[in-house]
Amino acid sequence: MGAGSILPPLLATTALVTLLAGFYPAFVISRFLPAGVLAAARTPGGDRAGAGLRKALVVTQFGIAVALMIGTAVLFAQTRHVQQADIGFGRDGLIMLSGYGDAALDSGQRARLVDAMRKTRGVAGITTSGVVPGGGTFAIAKMKRAGAIGEPLMIVQATVGEQFFDTYRARLLAGRIFDADQFALDVGNSGTGSKAVAGRVANIVLNHTAARRLGFEQADEAIGQFVSLDGATVRIVGVIADMRFRTPREPVEAFAYSYRPGGGYRAIVVIRTSADPATVLGRLETTWRRIAPAVPPAATTVDQKLYESYYRQDMQRSRLFTTGARCWRSRSGV
Repeated sequence: MGAGSILPPLLATTALVTLLAGFYPAFVISRFLPAGVLAAARTPGGDRAGAGLRKALVVTQFGIAVALMIGTAVLFAQTRHVQQADIGFGRDGLIMLSGYGDAALDSGQRARLVDAMRKTRGVAGITTSGVVPGGGTFAIAKMKRAGAIGEPLMIVQATVGEQFFDTYRARLLAGRIFDADQFALDVGNSGTGSKAVAGRVANIVLNHTAARRLGFEQADEAIGQFVSLDGATVRIVGVIADMRFRTPREPVEAFAYSYRPGGGYRAIVVIRTSADPATVLGRLETTWRRIAPAVPPAATTVDQKLYESYYRQDMQRSRLFTTGARCWRSRSGV
């Protein structure tokens, strides 16, 4: 059931209501005196108190049923909103292969895997990165704008490989994305797993939330600006729309993206498909087993990964409330 599950309190409430529902009639019936009941039945207007109580119970029952149905409708609408909310990238047709980050793979196998998967029929794009939907590997760094006062901004520093933004279909708001063939400084030299080179200023791409929290009211104001990232000076060359790699229930974090050939430490492969993802997934697994049979690919679609990580509990709660509302409705006759 997991932490925060609604099932235990729902079962406890059901047991309590059932107990009270059975206790009250039994208690009332045990107090009946046959002679008094017959006498009251012959008296005009007899047992008015009992009739009033029955009416109150019926009204209460209907009120609870209506409240349950309204609550179920609200919960269902919220769940649908979370699932259909704009998360900043095209998740349809994306496949993840987490096994790419397994330490048992050597650099030669990784290179052959990427090359072979890129040539697989139905693959429209491929990238590697430390950060992926549902988690991945990243670092928390301090970023500060030149001349700014106060505490530095805590930012998620994510390393990405070739065609990262194209594969995810990220929306560029200002500037440009990485192009290491044209711009040598796009290759990062600061952050986790690397050392700064004296006199060399690396380029980074920010998400919209990071640019706004640094004080840039418009995305294009950030382009070309220098900021301090964990003590190293870096240049902002692009700003993209926020991509939500976690649940939409949580606020968007500030991200700074750095380019690393191969995606950096413990990178994961993400593939954009141009055909049925299930079919392409089967072809990718066949290719993987041919090149790296000793390491499982741990392949899944991004949709399934997000569902398992963030949406499954919401759907379970919706189904429980819907079932409970239907049962109460059928019992109450609403």
